[in-house]
Amino acid sequence: MKTKLSTISPSRSIFLKLFVSMLLIIVISYLLTSLLFSLLFRKDVRHIVERNLVQVQHRIAHHIQDAYEMGLDRPSLVASMDLALGHPDRVFSIYNAQGDLLYTIGGEQMAITEERSKVLQAMRGISVEGVEPHEEAEVYYVASPILQGLDTEEKAILIASREFGREVRRPFGPILWSLIISIPVSAIILFFVSRKLTTPLKEMSETALSFAGGELSRRVPVKSADEIGQLGESLNYMAEELSSLEKMRQGFLANVSHDLRSPLTSIHGFLAGILDGTIQPERERHYLMMMKDSTDRMRKLVSDLLDMAKIESGQFDMDPCPFNLSEELRRTIAQLEPLFVQKKMKVELIHPPSDAYVYADPVRIGQVIVNLLQNAIQHSPLHSQVTVVIQLAEEDVSVSISDQGAGIRQEDLDKIWDRFYKGDKARTHKTGTGLGLAIVKHILTLHQSKISLESSKGKGTRIQFTLPAHMTGTSLSIR
Repeated sequence: MKTKLSTISPSRSIFLKLFVSMLLIIVISYLLTSLLFSLLFRKDVRHIVERNLVQVQHRIAHHIQDAYEMGLDRPSLVASMDLALGHPDRVFSIYNAQGDLLYTIGGEQMAITEERSKVLQAMRGISVEGVEPHEEAEVYYVASPILQGLDTEEKAILIASREFGREVRRPFGPILWSLIISIPVSAIILFFVSRKLTTPLKEMSETALSFAGGELSRRVPVKSADEIGQLGESLNYMAEELSSLEKMRQGFLANVSHDLRSPLTSIHGFLAGILDGTIQPERERHYLMMMKDSTDRMRKLVSDLLDMAKIESGQFDMDPCPFNLSEELRRTIAQLEPLFVQKKMKVELIHPPSDAYVYADPVRIGQVIVNLLQNAIQHSPLHSQVTVVIQLAEEDVSVSISDQGAGIRQEDLDKIWDRFYKGDKARTHKTGTGLGLAIVKHILTLHQSKISLESSKGKGTRIQFTLPAHMTGTSLSIR
C-alpha cells in the first residue's frame, strides 16, 4: 500500500518560516541594540550634565562672592548673574540657611518635589541629585551648599536642567527613522535570500518525487557549492546509482527468466518425448540425465536467490567452528569432477605438506569454494586448467583459485562484486545471474576475510581470500 504524500500549506512552508524567523531576529536584534544604546547614552548624558552643573555651581558661588566684595546690592547681583550665567533650559535657585528661597536665575521655573527638604539635606552634607518627569522633558536637578564660610545670606543652591531630558530624547528620532527604513529594506533582501535558499529545496523535492515515480533520468540543477549544493549532488548520485541498479535488476530478471525458462522448456520437451514414445527407450537414460542437469541449474539459481534474499533481510546466519580446509577443497573438487571432465579441463591442487585448519563456517566456506570453482569452469575454454593453491601463514590461511579464461576488463574489476552485475557477455552467457560473486563477497566479509581479484583481458583470472588459521584457544566472532 502506497503512502500518500502530504502537501505543504503556504503557512507551513520553509520559505515563510525562514523569512519570518530571520525578519524577527533582525527586528528583535535592532530593538535590543536600541534599548542598550539608550541606556548607555542616558547614563553618559547624565554624567555629562551633572559635571557641567557642578562646574556652574562653583561659578555661581564665586560670582556671588565677587559681587558682595564689590559692594553690589542683590538686584544688581541677580541681574549680573542672569546676564552672565542665565540659560533658558536651566533654573538656579538660591536658598538661605533655613531653606527659604531667596531668588532664582535662568529660564522658566521648574517645580521639584519636596524642594525645601532636598535643600536642607544638601546643607547637611548629604548628596542630592536626581531626575524627575516634566511636561516637556525630564528634569535633572542637583543641590549643594555654597558660601558656608562667608557672612552672606546665600547658603545653598539647587540647579534644575531640562537639557538632560532633551538630550536623552534626541537619538530617538534617528533610531525611529532608521527602523522605519531598515525593516522594509531588510524584508526585501530576506525575501530574495529566502527564495534563493528554498527554491533548490523545492526542486529537490519535486525531483525526489519523480525518482519515486520511476523517472530516474531527471537531475537536480546544482548552482552552489554549499550544503544545499552538496545535497543536490547527493540526490543526483543517488539517481545514477538507482538507474544503474535498475538496469542491473532488469538484466537480472531477464537472465533469471531465461535461466528458468530454458531448463523448464527442455524438461517439458524431454518428458513429452518420453511419454509419447518419440524418444526410444534405449535413449531415455540419456535424456533423463539431461533433465537432471537442467534441474541442477534451476536448483543452483533458486539457491542463489534464496541466499540473496537472506542477505538483504539480515538473516544470513553463520556458525563458525574449526575444520579442515584442505579436506573441504579436496571434497569439493571431487564433487565438481563431472564438470571438469565435461570441458576436458585439468584441476591442480597445490597445498602444504600438512592440512590447513581454519576457524570459519564450513558450510558457507564450502559455498564460497563451489561458487569460485564453478565460476572458473564456466569462464574457461576447453582443455584449459584451474589451479587451486593453499598457503599457510602464522595467523591465517590463504586460498587462491586461478583459471585460464578470457579474463575481466579493467573497467569491470570494481563492479564484479555488485549484485546482479554481469559485465562481459563472453564470460556470462552460460548460467550466471550476477549473484554468485556477490554472495561470495558477503560471506567472506562476514568472516572478516580479505579477498582480492587479479585479472586482465585474455590472461585469465585469479581470486584469493584468507581465513584465520585455527589455533588452540582462538575463536572468531562473526555477526
